[in-house]
Amino acid sequence: MLDELIDSPDDQILEAFISRIPMIFRIVLVSVHGYFGQEGVLGRPDTGGQVVYVLDQAKSLEKELQEDLQLAGLDTFNVQPKLIILSRLIPNAEGTLCNQRLEKVHATDNVWILRVPFREFNAKLTQNWISRFEIWPYLETYAIDAERELLAELRGVPDLIVGNYSDGNLVAFLLSRRLGVTQCNVAHALEKSKYLFSNLYWQDLEDQYHFSLQFTADLIVMNAANFIVTSTYQEISGRPDTIGQYESYRAFTMPDLYHVVCGTELLSPKFNVVPPGVNESVYFPYTRHEDRNPGDIDRLNSLLFTLEDPEQVFGSLDDLDKRPLFPWPALIGLKT
Repeated sequence: MLDELIDSPDDQILEAFISRIPMIFRIVLVSVHGYFGQEGVLGRPDTGGQVVYVLDQAKSLEKELQEDLQLAGLDTFNVQPKLIILSRLIPNAEGTLCNQRLEKVHATDNVWILRVPFREFNAKLTQNWISRFEIWPYLETYAIDAERELLAELRGVPDLIVGNYSDGNLVAFLLSRRLGVTQCNVAHALEKSKYLFSNLYWQDLEDQYHFSLQFTADLIVMNAANFIVTSTYQEISGRPDTIGQYESYRAFTMPDLYHVVCGTELLSPKFNVVPPGVNESVYFPYTRHEDRNPGDIDRLNSLLFTLEDPEQVFGSLDDLDKRPLFPWPALIGLKT
């Protein structure tokens, strides 16, 4: 391939050649808010599909990096990628493992959850879970503390930082700017498009939602990011009858605060549409009985039919002979 490039340069050959050279070995995935863990976080506030998404993201990235290293022949030198999911340490974890600094991610070789606490400006507050709408004042000092922890854990600077959600993207921006690292943003859900006229009436909602901080942070990170990952094109520019999440930041006014003329460029090449896909080790045809986990089957049967624990089970089934059907969000929650 190198000989071909020297003899007759071609953009496709160059792309293929560069893709064979591993350049990324250490990745940081940032997900700050909520109870981020692998067990016991089901039903916790501000914790849901984000946990599943980021964990699957980390596992897929590790597998991809391992394949790249093997293709380049570096696996023979015992070169391994390392991924860290940066989240918040919650001292009062309420039965979860969110008070542990370091936790290995199941079914991975070198993926870890690194939890860094908020500084204790008020111990009664910062030792507990804090709503995603209330954590903004802590994020700048959190990024400073997280930088120190990451450098110690990785023994160097990461090659890529991926932010998740508005708060995680802001932390990713602060880290990438200080470390000089490539920054990727994954918004998942931008609050501005979810709350109708939230920019016009931001002052009425400020005490509860702090939209002035969040919308400003969104503008900063989406323009500073090296690239942005979305699930669909509609997430960027919407449909004929609905506005896209990023499109809602193109031009808007927050009275008595500021007026945005061109908040984001929707045709920017930094936008990349990557559907999240499905983990085939979790979701597969019902005919593949050999792939089922007996422990999961017993746990679900207990939750549905026999367990009597008000902290885990709400209500009961009237007719136990009927087969339960789970909608898609319920499946995600159960896997969490």
